[in-house]
Amino acid sequence: MTKKNISIIIPVYNSKKYIPKTFESLLNQTIGFENLEIIFVDDNSKDNSGEIIDKYSKEYSNV
Repeated sequence: MTKKNISIIIPVYNSKKYIPKTFESLLNQTIGFENLEIIFVDDNSKDNSGEIIDKYSKEYSNV
């Protein structure tokens, strides 16, 4: 049986306080985090949302 990946697209705009909890929720999915493709779309946030997302993308290859 072949595993299917699921793409999760998360729009972001000045959401720095919500990103860590959102990411933690994705890590805890029963399908397995490795089966998810996480796509954050930052709409030119003025807070440091982009920096937080960059940190996750460097740590996880599926982000």
